[in-house]
Amino acid sequence: EALTIPANTTKSYYLSANMPATLDAYAGQVAALSLVSVGTTATISGVLPITGNGQTINATLAIGSAAITVGSLDPISASASKEVGTTNFNFAALKVTAGSAEDVTAYSIKWNQSGSAAASDLTNIVVSDGTTSYVATVSSDGKYYTASFGTAGLVIAKGLSKEFTVKGDIANGSARTVGFDIYKDTDIVIKGNNYGYYMTPTFTDNGITHSDAGATAIEAASSPYFAGANVTISSGSLRLDKSSSGAPAANITKGSQGVLLGAFDFVVKGEPVNITSMELAITVSAVAASSSDLTNITLTKADGAILAGPVNAVDTSTSNNDGTATFSGTVTFPVGTTQVLVKGNLNTDPAADATYIVSFTPATKITNITGQTTGNSITATPASQVSANTMTVKAGALTVRVSSTPSAQSVVKGTTGYTFSNFVFDTSASGEDVRVTSMTVRHGAYTASKQSDITALTMYDGSQILNATALTGVEAAATSTETYTFDTALVIPKGGQKVVALKGNISGVATATGHEFGLLNGTTAIAATGVSTGQDIEETVTTGSGQKMTIVDSGQYSVSLDSGSPTKTASKMLVANTTGNIITTLRFRATSEAITINKIGLYLSNASSSAKDIAKVWVYDEGGNLLAWSDSPFNGATAGDDGTTSGFSVSPGLQAGTVALVLQADEEKVVTIKADVAEIKASASTDAVAGHSVAINYYGSTSTTYNYGTGSSGTINNYSAATAANPFYIYRSIPTVVETTPTTSFSAGAGAGSTLDTVAVTADPKGAIDLYKLTFYVSTSSNVALTNIKLYEGSNVLYASSTNWYIDPMGHYIDIVLRQNPGTTAAAVPYTIGAGLTKTFVLKGDLSYSGDNTSFTASAYLAGDGAETGKASGTYGLTATNADADTNNDFIWSDWSDVDHSSSATGASTADWYNGYLMNVPSSTY
Repeated sequence: EALTIPANTTKSYYLSANMPATLDAYAGQVAALSLVSVGTTATISGVLPITGNGQTINATLAIGSAAITVGSLDPISASASKEVGTTNFNFAALKVTAGSAEDVTAYSIKWNQSGSAAASDLTNIVVSDGTTSYVATVSSDGKYYTASFGTAGLVIAKGLSKEFTVKGDIANGSARTVGFDIYKDTDIVIKGNNYGYYMTPTFTDNGITHSDAGATAIEAASSPYFAGANVTISSGSLRLDKSSSGAPAANITKGSQGVLLGAFDFVVKGEPVNITSMELAITVSAVAASSSDLTNITLTKADGAILAGPVNAVDTSTSNNDGTATFSGTVTFPVGTTQVLVKGNLNTDPAADATYIVSFTPATKITNITGQTTGNSITATPASQVSANTMTVKAGALTVRVSSTPSAQSVVKGTTGYTFSNFVFDTSASGEDVRVTSMTVRHGAYTASKQSDITALTMYDGSQILNATALTGVEAAATSTETYTFDTALVIPKGGQKVVALKGNISGVATATGHEFGLLNGTTAIAATGVSTGQDIEETVTTGSGQKMTIVDSGQYSVSLDSGSPTKTASKMLVANTTGNIITTLRFRATSEAITINKIGLYLSNASSSAKDIAKVWVYDEGGNLLAWSDSPFNGATAGDDGTTSGFSVSPGLQAGTVALVLQADEEKVVTIKADVAEIKASASTDAVAGHSVAINYYGSTSTTYNYGTGSSGTINNYSAATAANPFYIYRSIPTVVETTPTTSFSAGAGAGSTLDTVAVTADPKGAIDLYKLTFYVSTSSNVALTNIKLYEGSNVLYASSTNWYIDPMGHYIDIVLRQNPGTTAAAVPYTIGAGLTKTFVLKGDLSYSGDNTSFTASAYLAGDGAETGKASGTYGLTATNADADTNNDFIWSDWSDVDHSSSATGASTADWYNGYLMNVPSSTY
């Protein structure tokens, strides 16, 4: 192109040259470029030639590289076709990969549009790097599109890639082609960041011949180096689909108007289309019905706007029930999907169960279609027939029954807006929508002439009041009838269902008795007509007396132990001087009315406990909201709700930062009791006592536990029995055991120094623990000799035995008492694990087998205890030797709770030793 320099301006231009791939023959030579002439009609000032600086040729420096391949967003396929009106289409995509020598920067890409499309056919052409779109400038001849990436360019780190996509909109140009190429290998401007030289990208041949396939092709050595896929611009298109939602298969009623017969989606792409002729086919199933029974057929949009019609259907012949309805006149469909509904009037001639199916054959029966933008003729697709769902002729129908909800229940007198009964209106078998204008209800009272205790009786369709004039129950000896006239008609769509609620107010001085609201048998109980035909409908009414609603003076509530209350697991071993321990969970349930829980009575229920064990009690609802708390709740000073000094009560919502506990009628809520455990002090005067078994339970006392009914406005006593929660056990510190129990296979005769079990024991951060005895259960798949048993902690041998054991599938227990000199009967010396520390113990032994099998397996686990040790009266721990003498003696440990434990020689003689009851290891039975 010519270079234009505006008046009174200066522009600078560089003379540059491309260097061949090999410069060995020119190494050391000096090259310079000269401007020798300027072709212009203007006067030239200056002396030509103008020669640039000499440049010494270097044949050894290896600059970076950039490889060009096809991008992932490239259309690639041959003979691609896109409609006029397509937007943001990816015409071509290439990927630039930097070599390993240096980072590179891409500054611009120039695309050659080699197709027949004019520049005016394409709009909004940009080049995108995946995050930013760069506007491409078009050359004066409309064939080159250049995108510049700014003065900083786009950096591609060495070894990495960046993809560039040329995209845009197709505004016009039907039957023309679009192809974006890289004509010269230097049309992608790339510079090395280390050495500062611009480089010629390398194009990797992808094996496609562009002239043959029309697909994207890369040539390594000739123009165009990158030949983009050919894209043919087509006219707009029209496709007809059966609508998935507009008109499901349904029943229709003869004599009705505006019947929905079918629904179709007109899918237009590229450009709006004009249609001047559409023929609708109508298929009829019964002899006593015909297409001509349909009149005033219209094609409408979903919003009700008429697109075509009305027209009447015409039978194909006197002997053929099928027919057609033809729509003429121009209908315009915009780009996108337009849902078209077929509606019409059905006369009274068709027989019951006759079916109607409407359909289009787009390619041949939707004709004279032109693109609004291109003016080109368009053929609709598909060529096959597209049919709507089947519509079946049915009479209007309605069934009515009493719902099973609400269930029979108690309700407090004085309650307003109470739902006594629900009535189900069902039109699943109806051919038209049904309108109900009145209904008669049976009202039964279990005490004669007490129906009038119920007032303001009102029918509701959702939130809509149906009878503007509310009724008062009609008195009768046992059963009366009450007729509800619907000022707002109840309309049930065909194939649907509605539930109508009967609500009323209960007198504050109502008699405590039962009331039922049900249905009478017979067609006179309901007045219903068809919405479309206006014909009376013969209803099917299922007789039902309704659920018994019993009026009571006040509601009740119950309290029970929740299934989520802690069980006898390791979590029941609690450490002294800890807070927020979950002790008990209680389930509260209210009946008949909403109840505010004003008082909850709790007490210590285990004899093996004392008031000082618990420092504080917290009470929470199931949402984690604090209801109440009590400091030193079991202080032993005054009698509590259970009549002893071990009981106390809390009042939800009365203390700062707490919320009230309110149960709605028939609602359940879980209340969690948490406790802070007192400290076990290292002195003769302790607060909590190690080994104490403590349980906090709900105390059910009608004389001292009271709450408030919001409906009855009165105090409500509780009649629930006291709960029996599992106890928890308090210790100064506790061990936590994590066991890795391998099942190892051995070859016959092998197994020396085998690892049988690995156990990690952690002392709670609150204090150290001692271990006195561990018991392991060992079993094998065959009869195996076990010798040289040792217990290691790291490299320390804590136990050694030369005893020969014969192990079989039945297994054997091996007792290990930690002694001063392993392998002897010297005095036992407990092993101490410091506060918060973990020690790992490994059981090893020599296994030998001389049987006929080629291999055997061995496994082991650490044993616990199934019950606590028997304690002498007034004590809760034993000495180590006494604990070992107990039947349950597999795992013996100490929490250091005795004041003399740390000062005694080994600690084994103090009464603060316990067994493995409730620990997370298997319980032994031997």
